[in-house]
Amino acid sequence: MYRFLFNKIIHSLQFLSFLGIVSISSGEIRINEISCKGTERLLRWDANDQPFAGNWPAWWTNQFNHSDWKAGRTPIGYDLGTIRTNVKTKLYGISPSLYVIKKFSVSSQEAESQRPLVLNINYNDGFIAWLNGKEISRSNNGEAKSHIYWDQISYRTGPSSTRFTRLRVGTSKNLLMAGENTLAIQVTNNDPLTSIRLDFSILIDEANIQDNVLFPAGSTVRYFPGLMEPGSDIHEPAILDDKNIENGSSDWIELFNSGNKLIDISDWSLSDDEKEPGKWRFPKMTSVPAGGYLLILADGMDKEIRGAKYLHTNFKLSGDGEFLGLFDAQGNSKSTLNNKFPKQYNFYSYGALGDTNEFVYFSEPSPGSRNVGPAFTGKVKSPSFSTRGGFVDGNIELEITSKTPNSNIFYTTDGSEPSKTNGSIYTEKITLKKVSEKKGHVIRAKAFSENLMPSDTKTNTYLIDQNPKLLKSPTLIITGDSERSLFDPFGAFAINGGQYVNNQWQPTGSSDYNNVINRGRCYERSIHAEFYFADRSAGFRSDCGLRAAASSYSRPRMLLDQVSSSPWPARGTQKPSFNLYFRDEYGNSEVQLPLNGIDDPIDTYRRFRVRAGKNDIKNPFIIDELVRRMSRDMGQPASTGVINTLYVNAELKGFYNMVERLRSPWFATVHGSDSETDWDTLALQGKASNVAEGDMVAWDEMINRLNGSRTNANWARVLEMADVTNMIDYYLLNIYMATWDWPHNNWVAARERSDRGRYRLYIWDAEGAMYNRGNRPVSQEMIQSFIATGNGELRDLWRGLSRWDEFKILFADRINKHLFNGGVLDDRDFENSHLKNLADQLYGEFSDLLSYMNKESVNENIIRSWANTTNGRRQYLLGPKREDFRNNGLWPKTEPPQFSQLGGSVPKGYNLGITNEKGKIYYTTDGSDPREMGGSVNPNATGQSGSSVDVIILPLNSVWKYSDTNGDLGTQWKEPNYNDSGWKEGPSPLGFGNISDTHTLPRTNIPIETQINPRPRQITTYFRKSFELEDSQSHFELRLKIMSDGGGAVYLNGKEIFRDSNLEPNATFEMTTSNDTSDLNEGDLDNYVVDATALNEGTNLIAVEMHNGSRSSSDMVMEMQLEATRTNPLNDPITINEPVTVMARSLNGNEWSGLTSAKFTVDTVPASNQNLSVMEILYNPQGPNSEEREAGHDDGDLFEFIKLKNISDTSIDLNGVRFTDGIYFDFSDSQVRTLSPKSSVLIVSDRSAFEMRNNGHEIIAGQYEGKLNNGGERVRLISWSGEPIHDFYYRKESPWPVLNDLDGHSIQIINPRSDHNDGSNWTASTRIGGNPRGPMNYSDWKSIHFNVEEISNPNVSGPSADPDKDGLTNFAEYAIGTDPKNRTNTIPMPKLLFSQQGEEKYLLLEFARAQGERNASFQVQSSHNLKDWENKAVQVGSETLDQNGNIITRYRFPAPISNEKSRTGFLRLFITE
Repeated sequence: MYRFLFNKIIHSLQFLSFLGIVSISSGEIRINEISCKGTERLLRWDANDQPFAGNWPAWWTNQFNHSDWKAGRTPIGYDLGTIRTNVKTKLYGISPSLYVIKKFSVSSQEAESQRPLVLNINYNDGFIAWLNGKEISRSNNGEAKSHIYWDQISYRTGPSSTRFTRLRVGTSKNLLMAGENTLAIQVTNNDPLTSIRLDFSILIDEANIQDNVLFPAGSTVRYFPGLMEPGSDIHEPAILDDKNIENGSSDWIELFNSGNKLIDISDWSLSDDEKEPGKWRFPKMTSVPAGGYLLILADGMDKEIRGAKYLHTNFKLSGDGEFLGLFDAQGNSKSTLNNKFPKQYNFYSYGALGDTNEFVYFSEPSPGSRNVGPAFTGKVKSPSFSTRGGFVDGNIELEITSKTPNSNIFYTTDGSEPSKTNGSIYTEKITLKKVSEKKGHVIRAKAFSENLMPSDTKTNTYLIDQNPKLLKSPTLIITGDSERSLFDPFGAFAINGGQYVNNQWQPTGSSDYNNVINRGRCYERSIHAEFYFADRSAGFRSDCGLRAAASSYSRPRMLLDQVSSSPWPARGTQKPSFNLYFRDEYGNSEVQLPLNGIDDPIDTYRRFRVRAGKNDIKNPFIIDELVRRMSRDMGQPASTGVINTLYVNAELKGFYNMVERLRSPWFATVHGSDSETDWDTLALQGKASNVAEGDMVAWDEMINRLNGSRTNANWARVLEMADVTNMIDYYLLNIYMATWDWPHNNWVAARERSDRGRYRLYIWDAEGAMYNRGNRPVSQEMIQSFIATGNGELRDLWRGLSRWDEFKILFADRINKHLFNGGVLDDRDFENSHLKNLADQLYGEFSDLLSYMNKESVNENIIRSWANTTNGRRQYLLGPKREDFRNNGLWPKTEPPQFSQLGGSVPKGYNLGITNEKGKIYYTTDGSDPREMGGSVNPNATGQSGSSVDVIILPLNSVWKYSDTNGDLGTQWKEPNYNDSGWKEGPSPLGFGNISDTHTLPRTNIPIETQINPRPRQITTYFRKSFELEDSQSHFELRLKIMSDGGGAVYLNGKEIFRDSNLEPNATFEMTTSNDTSDLNEGDLDNYVVDATALNEGTNLIAVEMHNGSRSSSDMVMEMQLEATRTNPLNDPITINEPVTVMARSLNGNEWSGLTSAKFTVDTVPASNQNLSVMEILYNPQGPNSEEREAGHDDGDLFEFIKLKNISDTSIDLNGVRFTDGIYFDFSDSQVRTLSPKSSVLIVSDRSAFEMRNNGHEIIAGQYEGKLNNGGERVRLISWSGEPIHDFYYRKESPWPVLNDLDGHSIQIINPRSDHNDGSNWTASTRIGGNPRGPMNYSDWKSIHFNVEEISNPNVSGPSADPDKDGLTNFAEYAIGTDPKNRTNTIPMPKLLFSQQGEEKYLLLEFARAQGERNASFQVQSSHNLKDWENKAVQVGSETLDQNGNIITRYRFPAPISNEKSRTGFLRLFITE
């Protein structure tokens, strides 16, 4: 008997505080204090309102320990005057900052002096000075009390001399103290590539006597090169100068020996994994003195550091809390933090309180000394708001609460951080009302309680009753302290003083500052950001960093003197672009949201660029986003975004375009790389080097390879470093768009720094495309004028690439793909083009914002004129006005072949015709290129004669049937089976009156062959004509030539193929045309390309309805010719019977054409939730065994898989079907693009690992990107149109299968046609590893339930055996899921019941079976005589689950019991394999 046990565990969690108790087994040595949330970038403010970075104490205070600093005499610096301490090797070209501390003593009399204290200083370029923790003077470093980071240059250059400046800094009594005093100076450089110098003295300005010099210039000082913030916690001095190691604070662990003897801890260990106690061992000769401390840096260095001051572990500490233990040499636990230490917080350490075993948080960490600072047992819970922020209708009564008892909540309404000294204490509900239609309220709240750390700040913005036009777009809201974070004097957009020379800011005074003009982390400020979609749902709410963003050209031109305006003026000098950065120290290292829709694979973001527009700042504003979306749709990675509104501190500031910034976090996400992988990123920096991340070593090597000898082997070496297809699409798009301010500017290139890394190019800042700035017109020649000439990385790249024939032919391939056959750049039919479709989307996203903020309509003419069929861009690239591509060898004179159908689903046996203009055609059906590298013919390619043939299917002057007196014929008249035997007939042209041909001089009249429509005339006349056609599939272009007066609609085999522009859709019988003729010339034949797929094999019927302009019109005419282009009849078509990719080229002499390629499926239907099911998910596989580890498969996640199944009777087309959440996989690019009826397909995490564990597999479509979350996550499968097929969230908790005790089992759906989001519709697999090959077969079942000896004995394990003598054969036990060795079955036996349905009673059979897929079929059969059995039993309702989770199915006898013939009836359950 199976027994299903559900262990219910109830967790009662009561968090009174984060109080920890340390477990000490020795009583003498313990883990005493830890720190793992050090940060050198976040600021806090002391009692003097002075900001400082890093941990307590600030470096310029008396308490700061500077014993690690080096000693030297002033003057200190380099390259200016006499230098006694030269620091050039430490700072030159590296850092602009140098920190100096001078300790000096004064007497009580000097400390009480009322005389002025003087700082006598020589500095270059700027400085800040503090005396005893108080700022006393600064120059060229902005506003007083502003923090200048170590990597922040001075705002102005200083005097390049050695002269001293005498500065009175205050009264001696107010600044000095008896005994030791501390003077701290940060000297800053305006450019690390120039000189820096500092010398100084302190004196008391005595009256009428000699000044009292407290210490002279040239004194000995302590100094620290500015390679990091000097107060950023503990660092290793031995590696401070190592350029290969990024400086910063380290996690640290402090051990304390509480005994009275030295303890030798050689070969002891520290570990953050209780299962691996010896993870990091102390070296020999390591000891802790009695009553002493030992400090270890937990920085994951794991390598020997010569001259190291500290020990370094091979692991880091987790800020979220984790196990930490100290073990002796035998692995015995000596000191651990129970279970794990709790979550850690910025600026706080965690350790033992004094000599007790109570662990608390300290706001003043004390590494290497006794823990006695301000202590906190935990953290106050963040306040809760009764109403979430966002767009709100009507007034709000806002209640703010905290779950921490006896806490006080302070709140602000101006965006500033609340504190006990800033804001109001919350006492009652806050009433929020409408402020205006473009302004709301921002509420920031923080909770405080004794002995607890203050809570995090909670921020909500309430936009009440905003203008309706603002509600249709996504909204970004940024909130911050106006002075500290946003604007003057310390914010990211702070500009003050100075003057503009030639429109560029220049400082004129020592207190001038500009935080916009330079780049870097040092100008980043902490804010809160909220994002809401147009449907008012929240995208994210998070603290983050804010930086101004602009080009090197724009930064010095920014004014930002109208920041209080709403909205900001739409001018480049007043409307700033900016970046948002998500980091651990702000609370979230990333945010997740479907910024570009739920079908976009990218939903995790670490940085955003919020673009103001600059060169397209107002109208149409959408050009840059349009070009990036075009690049995306060409198949290249592009950072696309949204058009959004921006609110700052709840006030509308403008419309923006929010995208992710092109740096390593985005590259890693879009290319599926590890987030820790480094990247080489190149972009114009406005400096000598264009390296944004990494270096140019690989770029230079790629250029060298491109300029090597042109051999096939060398081209293969180029492809190892360059994604040439990507590069071609990038150049092609910019050439088509005639992008201004490019390629010398506005470009980004990047590669992953790994063996698989290849350089790619990315569209960025294309605002000047399409003549938007009036710089490069539609006729602009781009290649020779801008790309192939001049200097710069993109020009070097082009010149290298364009040397190669392989590049040129691939360029032709991409031209054919994108500029023909309805490709992304094919604008010939503008109204139906991809370009117009994207533009219309963006117009819709932006028009209301522009209308409201600028009272304008979107300028649509820029894009429309670009695609003009007479003077548009295409005419200059491909002719007839100019042939730029052909002139540069990128578009051969030999045109590519054409297909009679360009891919998609075709009926089985479809004959694909291929034609060309000249040359021979070569094609393949195995996915290979007909042309081999170097230009030879692929031996697997099939060759055939080329050319196509133009044929006339229906000539002029044909005989037509017509109805001109029978009135309204409805809609059936145009169908092929309509009976027109009673209609009149005659040759064309048919009509009446004088039909003039205005194109001929002198004007002539068209002779009417058949006079029709006698008075009183009908508005509408009907025409029909049948014709025969053989080999219709070979006719791939159909052209209609029609003469119409007034306006006609043409139907081919009942399908509308043409309608004159002057005739409304669905025009009725009495409806007249809008004018006399659609093109103002009633007597000419107009040419139109129409749908060739409407042609039938054999008999075809063409029907025309011709509407006149009025009942009294003096004339009317209908004449027509139908032409087609077909394949050469001498060529055999390709018969398609199965899914195939056809690739074809023309070869004329030695010249190859571009490639034409198409994918075909056979008799398929689109995927939907009615035919495609997710059957099985293995999200937590069993870990690897030793053999798998040896093969390199060292992570259990590599064995994940998802199985899908076609649950219908029709083949499914998987093109465009893709997973977009949880994992990412697109079947369009996979090895399986169709799925036959009832068949399954797998996608796997790692194919090699999966096949090793499962002995290969024949139905793997490919590897997906990402990993399945063991804790549960959303899985989203969408169709080619973006519509969801399945969208569900699997979980590890009930009602989903609970797998905690079933590590390695999969989850399998029970009813694939039912709700995938219903956890009770899923069950755990019966086998570890799931059932990737499909239902469990009988052999697998036997191996589970019988041993080797029993399996060899068919009397025990055979399908007919019954070893437990319960009346069920082994096969029956296998089918229903019972134990063949246990007579007691929890799954009930089938039973007969009676069921009342309405007035009738039926005999009913009910049977149960266990969940899970098994290769068994259940049929309930009926009989009247126990001899003749039929499959006529009727299922009653849908399957259900009983209380034990078994599947219950019911069938009834076909006829009711009351039926005379059903007095005797039998039902049986028939189980087969």
